[in-house]
Amino acid sequence: MYYKAGDYCKTLQDYSRLYNKSGSREGWFLRLGIIAIIGLIMLPNVFVLAKVEKDVPFENYATLAVDPYYINALTSKAETLDSLENYTGAIEYYVKAQAIDPQHETALDNNTFLHEVIKSFPGDNIYLHAKVVVNGFDVMADIALTSEQQTKGLDIKNNLTENQGMLFVFQQPYRYGFWMIGMKFPIDIIWLDSNGLVTHIEHSLKPCPPASSNLACPLYFPEKDSQYVLETVAGFSMKHNVRLGTHISFELIK
Repeated sequence: MYYKAGDYCKTLQDYSRLYNKSGSREGWFLRLGIIAIIGLIMLPNVFVLAKVEKDVPFENYATLAVDPYYINALTSKAETLDSLENYTGAIEYYVKAQAIDPQHETALDNNTFLHEVIKSFPGDNIYLHAKVVVNGFDVMADIALTSEQQTKGLDIKNNLTENQGMLFVFQQPYRYGFWMIGMKFPIDIIWLDSNGLVTHIEHSLKPCPPASSNLACPLYFPEKDSQYVLETVAGFSMKHNVRLGTHISFELIK
């Protein structure tokens, strides 16, 4: 809205300079007319933002869609809630935007698994679960979705079996770093891109000593941006022939 309003104001200034030079009475009427036109153009956008902020009932949204900016306002609201980890609220606004225009593309459309996870988000301190298939072998994994869950990681467990793990699900691809501070047992860490392809592996990482400082506990990063990270029992990657480029699939357990 800022840029749009800024363009209109610049146009008004250009016209004002023109008619200030001429000093004509018609110039004042024209400027008033331009102001009125700008008001009429911007009013729907102001109206839209007010309706979005006041949470207009869902059934009224289609009749209020006066221009594409309306859908952008809904999407922007969803992205803000998403960044605040209010996943339930974010999904609600994404759905409202698509109710107006089913073809409208949101941040979740290109990642079905991420969409399902966020839509099923049960709330803090509750873990969703996924079946992770690694070269034909099934791993039942807790899903770490919130920043609190991701910070704790596998610290919450005292041990892990071969068919157990934790799947970290991030909103955007990035080179996410992991360490072993607070861990009680060694693990493999497997980074995956948005398509489930392995981008990096760290084998049999040992826990940092309990008395060690954060500076003494090394950080491990992937070489490429990744959107998922799978933690498994130590030795899992070697045993199940997991390599760079290996495809790993996920399925949300409902």
